[in-house]
Amino acid sequence: MGLSLYKEQLSSRLLLGTAQYPSPAVLADAVRTSGARAITVSLRREGTSGQSGSRFWSLIRELDVRILPNTAGCHTVKEAVTTARMAREVFGTNWIKLEVIGNHDTLQPDVFALVEAARILSEDGFTVFPYTTEDLVVGEKLLEVGCEVLMPWCAPIGSARGPVNIDALKAYRTHFPDTPLIIDAGLGRPSHAAAVMELGFDGVLLNTAIAKAGDPVMMASAFAQAVEAGRRAFEAGPLAGAARHGRALHAYHRQGGVLMRLDPFYLIVDSSAWIERLVPLGVKLVQLRIKEMAEPELRTEIRRARTICARYDCQLIVNDYWQLAIEEDCDFVHLGQEDLAAADLAAIKRGGLRLGISTHDHAELATALAVEPDYVALGPIYPTLLKKMKWAPQGLPRVAEWKKRVAPLPLVAIGGLTPEQLAGVFEHGADSAAVVTDILRNSDPEGRTREWVKATRQWR
Repeated sequence: MGLSLYKEQLSSRLLLGTAQYPSPAVLADAVRTSGARAITVSLRREGTSGQSGSRFWSLIRELDVRILPNTAGCHTVKEAVTTARMAREVFGTNWIKLEVIGNHDTLQPDVFALVEAARILSEDGFTVFPYTTEDLVVGEKLLEVGCEVLMPWCAPIGSARGPVNIDALKAYRTHFPDTPLIIDAGLGRPSHAAAVMELGFDGVLLNTAIAKAGDPVMMASAFAQAVEAGRRAFEAGPLAGAARHGRALHAYHRQGGVLMRLDPFYLIVDSSAWIERLVPLGVKLVQLRIKEMAEPELRTEIRRARTICARYDCQLIVNDYWQLAIEEDCDFVHLGQEDLAAADLAAIKRGGLRLGISTHDHAELATALAVEPDYVALGPIYPTLLKKMKWAPQGLPRVAEWKKRVAPLPLVAIGGLTPEQLAGVFEHGADSAAVVTDILRNSDPEGRTREWVKATRQWR
């Protein structure tokens, strides 16, 4: 249950701020009760407190915890860098929680100054913990300049609103899978802490929610238990957890109380004629993917495909054309990333459509998970013949990585697959294998289809 930050192990995932407590004694009791092994202190604030400041520093030393000085109150790169260097002299540590405030009312960070200050301090040997927003690009820039930990807010400092943008936080966790992420600012209740920990965040930093509570010591205990419970829930892999992370829970996804499972054989064709030829052979999952066809003919194709699939109890998925899918009473649509950006997701939900989304890299996966799809597709797994891809083959390790991140959603593997490769794909976490070329360009499509049906039977 411990937390690793810059190769240093902390026994607790809860970090505490030290401002606004009723008294130093209450602060000390809260820290001890919480089990926190790292606390933040503000050199600018406490360093000007006179005699009370001396008592404060004495108490901090007695707590025997990791000190994380911060640059609270700094509004420019120069202020933040100067304060950090002073803190290093005072505390004898390279650790620094970097804050560069851009808005006086919300205390939102100035992300441009933050990145520049992080660059300077990293080059100067500091171990930087940057207070930032949930912006993915800013996070990438901070990692590029040397940060190895990110500390996004979930709401403005001191607001106690809790996570106000769950989708953004989920996307953040997915986009930075190997980076320690600590929620810093905005938590007001223990339930808020549990919620963000269930999303897969690695820890939380709290101050106001405990310091300003009616009983700070009791609240510190409550938050400590909430953090631990949230982490345990994440690691256990909740069936319908908000994060879509954790251990694989087979190929099921809770949709309106109904468990959905994708057939392991996912056929993709470009006409209803193919559906008419191949679905009767035992195909139970087929996508109709048609490009550049006039709407009247396309509507006819979708209608005919739906009729055939209904006759053979086969799930039809319409590629791209979500408006027509709704109008023709279909129940599943698949979107690529470009089509996803242009789609009316609210209309898709109102129309009762289930949604599958293609992904090829971490950024696309974050985008996909943020809209809560019913399955995620990854490709190309192997080199493909159908079309030239700008992405290199993903390989089996990426399949396993993707499954860990999308579970309990079904994961569809696509690209260059043959029946001979299925064992490796399914062993690494895929729930369904999509195929186009291996069947449609085969000299005997019907015979090859039968081979696929037989080859996937053991995973059905």
